[in-house]
Amino acid sequence: MVGGGAKSGTWRQIMSDVTNKPVRAPHMQETGALGAATLAGVGAGIFKDFIAAQSEMYASSSPADNTRHVYSMLYEKYK
Repeated sequence: MVGGGAKSGTWRQIMSDVTNKPVRAPHMQETGALGAATLAGVGAGIFKDFIAAQSEMYASSSPADNTRHVYSMLYEKYK
């Protein structure tokens, strides 16, 4: 997730619950620069690989069972 909504932990959690998927967002706003820094860090050996680089540069949210159920029920009513 990138952009303004990605800054909000609450919004990331809602997106994760609604989609029932893990959601990750970079810790910084300049995602183009983040991509370049990630490539440089892996190339220079600062990070072992892209997975290791991502674990330090992204905030994560995973679906929460209690709220995911509520969103699923509300979606069924919406349909």
